[in-house]
Amino acid sequence: MAVEITALTDIATVWPRLGSNGFGGHLFGIPKLVNARWHEYLAFLTRVEEDAQISNAKIYVSEDISEGDYIALGNHIAIEDPSSFDDAYQIERFQRQTDLRGLRSVRWVTL
Repeated sequence: MAVEITALTDIATVWPRLGSNGFGGHLFGIPKLVNARWHEYLAFLTRVEEDAQISNAKIYVSEDISEGDYIALGNHIAIEDPSSFDDAYQIERFQRQTDLRGLRSVRWVTL
């Protein structure tokens, strides 16, 4: 299941979540662009402490991203708050798989 860096033909905007703003919302860092490959599909996402959810997409990315950050397909660096942007989604899970020699990693997030 290797996705080469040349297969990451899409651009995605990632807003790192810095913490809470004290009023029930989140504080976000400066948005950054990452190379990505966006696949929309439905799948069950299960966690130990919660019920099962339905995932909306699986996105291969070029760098590590934290769970809880927001991501949107395309260049949206002018938008400061992704929680008010309809096309931005919160990252539910980040995963990385390294090859046997430890030379390359495949990274993906699920929404």
